[in-house]
Amino acid sequence: MPPEIYWRRRLLVLAVAIALLWVVLQAFGGEEKSDKNVVEPTTTPAPVETTAAPAKGELSVNLTSGTAACDPEQVRVSPAVRSGQYAGSAVTVAMTVSTTGKEACVLSAKAADLLVVISANKKPVWDSSVCKTALLDKPVSVSPRWATVVQTTWSGRGSGPNCSPKEGFTSPGAYVIKSATLGGEP
Repeated sequence: MPPEIYWRRRLLVLAVAIALLWVVLQAFGGEEKSDKNVVEPTTTPAPVETTAAPAKGELSVNLTSGTAACDPEQVRVSPAVRSGQYAGSAVTVAMTVSTTGKEACVLSAKAADLLVVISANKKPVWDSSVCKTALLDKPVSVSPRWATVVQTTWSGRGSGPNCSPKEGFTSPGAYVIKSATLGGEP
C-alpha cells in the first residue's frame, strides 16, 4: 500500500487518542478542585451572612436557629466512633443530630429522653437508662434539612447495675452503639 495510507492511519489514531484524553479530562476534571463547597456543620448553627454575591460555584447558606424544644419523634441521632481508640480510657463519640421537622429547634437530651446503649456480643455494657445520664449533656441546635455533629465522650466504663464510677473499663473488642430519642427513630 502507498505510504499516504499509513500516514492517514497514524493521524487518525493520534486524533482518537487526543479526543479520548479530552473526554477523560472533561469527565474527571482536569483542574484542581477546591473544598469551598463543603459546608462543615457545627454544634450551634447560626445564620451565615454574605455581603457579596456568591462567585461561580459557591453556595450561599442560611441556617436558621430556633429556641423551641425539638419534638423527640422528629429527631434522629446517629452515633459514630472513629477507629484507633483504646480500651481502658474514655472514648470519643460523634453524634449526628438531625430533624424531620420543618422548623429549627433545640434538642435537650434530658427532655427528649435520649437513650443510648453500648453493647458487646448483644449484651449491654453501658446503658443510659441505668446511668440516668445522657451521653449528650448540652442542648444541640438543629436546623431542618441539615445535620449537626456533636463530639461527646463515653467514659469507657460499663454501667453495671448502679452505674457506679467504680465500674471497670471495658475490654478491647467490637462494640455496637444504638441511640434514639424516646419515640424517635432508632
